[in-house]
Amino acid sequence: MKWFRKRKTLSPEQENVARKIAEGILSRQRILADYLNQKTSGISACCWLCLLSGFCLLCGSYLLYLLAQVFN
Repeated sequence: MKWFRKRKTLSPEQENVARKIAEGILSRQRILADYLNQKTSGISACCWLCLLSGFCLLCGSYLLYLLAQVFN
């Protein structure tokens, strides 16, 4: 079992390709984040808190349901 493997060094061409791919991903991520921030800018903090509480209650109740099904 090799836990500490040597890292393979990339050629300059491979590093440039990897950098361009990473920049493209980050660019699209920033565009999506800006779009979603614009769409949700009108929602108040209280509304977000209520949505989060509802989501947690929903997931928690589903978890309890699944646990009850296991023990029956």
